[in-house]
Amino acid sequence: MDGFTPTKDILIETFGQGVPVIKFAKENKENGKLLHEMCITAIQTVCKMIFLDNFMHGDLHPGNVLIDPANRKFVLLDVGIVTTYTEEDHTLLVDVLTSFLRKQGRQAGRLMIDSSNRLMKDSNDHAVDEERFIDKIEEINIKASTKGYLMENLGSYITFICNAAAKHHVMLNQAFISSALAVKIQEGIALALDPSVKVYKVATPILYESERRRGDVKDTVMKMIGLEKFWPFKKE
Repeated sequence: MDGFTPTKDILIETFGQGVPVIKFAKENKENGKLLHEMCITAIQTVCKMIFLDNFMHGDLHPGNVLIDPANRKFVLLDVGIVTTYTEEDHTLLVDVLTSFLRKQGRQAGRLMIDSSNRLMKDSNDHAVDEERFIDKIEEINIKASTKGYLMENLGSYITFICNAAAKHHVMLNQAFISSALAVKIQEGIALALDPSVKVYKVATPILYESERRRGDVKDTVMKMIGLEKFWPFKKE
């Protein structure tokens, strides 16, 4: 920018042209096809940002999301509060969520406990009654798989997990909590555009792609029934 010398201590943002996402949805409520497409794009944008790019927008509420009507692109404002996770934390985040999606609740619980025990090592604290905590995580995973889906009822599941963690002295990794909240906010934005879209159907392939890039995915993932049209990647 003319007149300013680049420095890591000054954040300069470009001007974002567009209308608020809620206003855009109201103005185009008769165009269901457009809103459906924008909804899919919105979910993919946030999930790619978190799970593939390891980039967390710290203030992603509807007021910071615009849509440029000219090119139908999303404009994310106020990125002054952002973070990236360590490779260890990002891998843990992806591993825990994909374990839930595969209905491997016990594995997810074990990952949480192992992470917690590492975090609390210096304080000489550790998880209490580990097997019972793992049982509880498995229970919520079974419930999420039979009466809804993890990302459709994320707020309730996070509350359950936090209560279990507090009782069993399990320190939840901040990457898991912050990403879960971001996905929940994203769900609200998606509902404003097209309530019929199931967030998990769009988010699941991206989570598996993140896992694949870490060298651990199975060939059957690409053939998951009902998810192909949401797959935003091409096979090499």
